[in-house]
Amino acid sequence: MNQDTVETALSLADYFANRLCRDALWSGSRCNWLGDSMEPVDGAWRVVRRTFGPELYSGTAGIALFLGHAFRASSDDVHLRTAMGAADHAISTLDSIPPSLRHSLYSGALGVAYAFADLGWLLDNIRLKALSQSILDGLGTEVPEDTGLDLIAGSAGAIVGLLVLHEREPRPELLGLAIRHGERLLRAARVGSRGWSWKTLPGTEGEDLTGLSHGAAGIAWALLELHRATGGSEFLEAARGGFDYEQSWFSSQEGNWPDLRPDIMTGLPAQQLAYGVTWCHGAPGIGLSRLRASRILGDKHLLDEALVAARTTALRQPSFLRGPGANFSLCHGAMGNLDLLLELERGQETVSAAPASSSVVAAVMEHWTSQKTWPCGVLNGGETPGLLLGLAGMGYGMLRVARPATTPSVLFTSPRSEVLSTASPTGVSPLDPYPRAARTAAGDT
Repeated sequence: MNQDTVETALSLADYFANRLCRDALWSGSRCNWLGDSMEPVDGAWRVVRRTFGPELYSGTAGIALFLGHAFRASSDDVHLRTAMGAADHAISTLDSIPPSLRHSLYSGALGVAYAFADLGWLLDNIRLKALSQSILDGLGTEVPEDTGLDLIAGSAGAIVGLLVLHEREPRPELLGLAIRHGERLLRAARVGSRGWSWKTLPGTEGEDLTGLSHGAAGIAWALLELHRATGGSEFLEAARGGFDYEQSWFSSQEGNWPDLRPDIMTGLPAQQLAYGVTWCHGAPGIGLSRLRASRILGDKHLLDEALVAARTTALRQPSFLRGPGANFSLCHGAMGNLDLLLELERGQETVSAAPASSSVVAAVMEHWTSQKTWPCGVLNGGETPGLLLGLAGMGYGMLRVARPATTPSVLFTSPRSEVLSTASPTGVSPLDPYPRAARTAAGDT
């Protein structure tokens, strides 16, 4: 990576951290933020201005995670103090999470535990590590019946989160809970001529979804991680079936997989499919699932699918950077799309992320010098502070550009010993992702 790009990315990460620290709303030791969000109001989804809950996706746990990494890069005590304030808010509002979402990685209590574990390790903070363990203890050993199936809010996300946490601090109950989530996905699978698929949008008609966040890619990836951890052949069979289902929808003309959500299809001419190019739906996220699968299984065909996804992503990336459709978010914007390219480059699978990274950094810098607001991921909305849709994610993405080997992806949460390796699929060289941080007076350590 060009050194100028690295230095500019670090400056932008520092800028986003400073913005969040400036805008934090404090009450005692806790802090929160105001921002835009999509909420159901009077039977329709509308943009509302609100404060946020504790979750990883858009809440204070995700903001704390970014600010902790920003502190590691900047050594700015204000970043650390605000990270701890956000963490204090997250733990104080944990009971606001509905029971059906407690096991969710991005929307629930498991995600808060995941963020605290990462921060505790990053900062060598005993209190955060203990809080993470306490949250995990509170999850219990049974999977709630109304928990979803997908990566964002359901069993697939629970599996990958639990396996990362189990790798870091081995606990048989975490692996056992991941297995129960996997068995639930096996029971819920719909096996047909196309392969294995899952109905992740209850109450809707139409085909089962493709894609990482809510579709077959995310579920198949989670089941493959469970196979890797347990050796269970049933999980491997289901994972391959999920990839088969998704691949049956692949368009060689588009170099992509269609977004089959009913609301996306509404209004399109008969037989016309929509093709997204975002982490959550379309080539960038699906490519990550195939890249990880190729590393686990040593399957060149899966790597070829990842490379096709990377080419499609790089081709469409400029549309996210400038003009009225610009969006720099992680979930469905330019920063999230970079993750596939960064992972391919880091793993030495021949695709360079340098041109795309330089373009994103240049576009963000240009926006910084010319605009008064940031294009976030809330549809028809303005700025929002959170990790997947807002400013924290933009800052985290800049740290990924500058230090991809030591800033773990929050979109590709596979076990650290392999994700943070510099190895290709032919061999793994585990690295310690973080040097031991100095103990600090901010928070109990």
